[in-house]
Amino acid sequence: MAITVLGVNHRTAPLEVRERFAHGPREVAVSLERVLAAGARGGVLLSTCNRTEFYLADPDDTVPDAVWTVLSERLGGMRHAREYGYSQRDRDAVRHLYRVSAGLDSMIIGESQIQGQVREAWEMSRRTRGPRYTASSNPPSGSAHASAVRRHSGPGRPPCPRPRSKSPGRFSPS
Repeated sequence: MAITVLGVNHRTAPLEVRERFAHGPREVAVSLERVLAAGARGGVLLSTCNRTEFYLADPDDTVPDAVWTVLSERLGGMRHAREYGYSQRDRDAVRHLYRVSAGLDSMIIGESQIQGQVREAWEMSRRTRGPRYTASSNPPSGSAHASAVRRHSGPGRPPCPRPRSKSPGRFSPS
């Protein structure tokens, strides 16, 4: 099975563009259906304030154009979403999902909210078309890996403790 991710994030698009690409819960199913109708066996649309990504299983050659069309329509004017986007396939797409799930591809490295957002996107996809249409009938293993990354490396914690002094007033935490 081929896996492809197409999308935009905080590194590739300014906030004004990301805000236009963001999908509310009721919009996800419509956009995902349009992209899947272009020829993908299954898919998930992850839409947060910092990223909008389509994870697709076995996409036909016409699917990337469908993704960029759906996103370009949200931009309005003569702008095209493709100029802000990226695409990764197979191992690179899976690696990207793991990094996203672990919070390693976030504006705030190690933030844990994304893990729940990935899980919710997968669940929404299941409700939209049923488990046989998603890339897997089990939640993405990126979720389990994200927990392991946080448990073993501690992203999101300060790199070192605050300095403390025995004498009052010096180096005391504020």
